[in-house]
Amino acid sequence: MNQTDPTIPMPHSLDAEKSVVSAAMQIPKLIASMPRGTLDAIYTPSLKTILNAILNLHDNGSPCEAMDIVQYLRDKKDLDRAGGASTVAELMDFCPNPSHLAHYASRVIEDGIRRRMILLSNEIIASAYNPAIEFAKIRDRLQTGALEIESDVSDDSMGRDLQDCLQDALDAAQELASASGVLGLPTGIPLLDELTTGFRDGLNVICGRPSMGKSAFALQCAVAAVRAGKRVGFFSLEMDGAETGDRVVSHMAGVKLLDMARGVATQHDVAKFNEAVRSVPRGSFIVDDRPGRSLADIRRMARHWVKDRNINGIFIDQLSFVDIDHNKNENAAAVIGKITRGLHGLGQALKIPVILLAQLNREAEGKRPDKSHLKNSGSIEEDARLILSPYREDPSDPSNHDAEIIALKTRGVAMFRPVKCLWDGPRQSFVQAHSQEEEIDDDF
Repeated sequence: MNQTDPTIPMPHSLDAEKSVVSAAMQIPKLIASMPRGTLDAIYTPSLKTILNAILNLHDNGSPCEAMDIVQYLRDKKDLDRAGGASTVAELMDFCPNPSHLAHYASRVIEDGIRRRMILLSNEIIASAYNPAIEFAKIRDRLQTGALEIESDVSDDSMGRDLQDCLQDALDAAQELASASGVLGLPTGIPLLDELTTGFRDGLNVICGRPSMGKSAFALQCAVAAVRAGKRVGFFSLEMDGAETGDRVVSHMAGVKLLDMARGVATQHDVAKFNEAVRSVPRGSFIVDDRPGRSLADIRRMARHWVKDRNINGIFIDQLSFVDIDHNKNENAAAVIGKITRGLHGLGQALKIPVILLAQLNREAEGKRPDKSHLKNSGSIEEDARLILSPYREDPSDPSNHDAEIIALKTRGVAMFRPVKCLWDGPRQSFVQAHSQEEEIDDDF
């Protein structure tokens, strides 16, 4: 019911709903072209009951003549709810152009979405007037509800022809060829870019134990993207903006800001710092360092960044700091599943890569990383298209520079051996080791 003005009926077209039901009765084979959600969008209870009977008969391979529908409704004790046998009979010839079923259905679905918008708005208005409900919960409910409606509006329920899929594959191959092997955001490690084609749209994960360098690797990838002419957004939920900036400068110039502040930096260091700052155009690297960001906050900011700042990808450091409204009885795996599914859907909807940092569990201590070491790894492994884990055998030994980037999962490209790197401590970055290139070329 419309709480704003009860005298105004909820949006619906009785003629459009009757036409959908009538067309389905006259030409049952057209049911296959009926958009998903049509039944749920029918507003008139009697018509919804009849259409439900038609769909069930059709799914069972049974005839959908008026007498068959009436008998089905009688057997289910739904005939009175459907308005009686006379209502079913009248519908048989109601629609003069049954071949236009999909058109009528689109009108019905549009009205259904309008009703959902009204109900969501009424819910938000009622909550906003209630001082006992926290503002953050109202905002999150508004964002979540709007995203659910948008997802249904943009859903291609009719599927896609294989010819279109093949054309997309050809376009992707041509783009890959013209982009020198990198379709998504680059990592800054040439061989890794060649093997992965970069971070692609959807969820990507960088994982590791503390001190392995996952945050450094993420910042390295972000800087590589900016140097390639891309724009990135970085949710720094663990470090503040100043620390993030310090680490970026360390990576790019090998200079510590503290040394400059103390006056112990050389002129050469100052020159490198100035060059590093100039190489990052304003607006190309956006940092959000506000703590306690929820999944809804990240969705909202990401959409704003893509729309208003032309961001090409976002980084989130890290999973354990992402808040989400959840049932207290839900276990950690279920909560993480909501976050990873939400972020993967966000990346697909915005057509950008989402790079999420995650921590490996304690079982990975002193061992080479494995998918089983991801905390509550089921949903992460399922939702991510690419999972990379930077690994250093002994991060406590400053003289040990050996490192690897290990692929724990790939989608769309073949699995590959770890990419050998060297850890550059002053720059807090991973540099591709030259010794592996011939070995890789021989094996792949």
